Amino acid sequence: MAKIRGDRSRHDAHVAYVRAHPELAIVGPVVGPVVGPMAQRPSQDVAGATWTVEADSREAVEKLILKDPYYLPSLRSYSIRT
Repeated sequence: MAKIRGDRSRHDAHVAYVRAHPELAIVGPVVGPVVGPMAQRPSQDVAGATWTVEADSREAVEKLILKDPYYLPSLRSYSIRT
């Protein structure tokens, strides 16, 4: 994921995606004007993020996840809790 996160165009697309979806909030340390990724320790690779989503269905949440430019099934996993 470090290589993926290092791709500036993918990063910019992810930030634009999050900003374009007001139903989505990513909780983590603040990095500049946006909220950033979580890590277990400052020098550790990113462990992921916690999203708070207001949606009508589980399917709507899954759609948000699957369309995020940072979501790559071979590198990322997710769980949805209500």
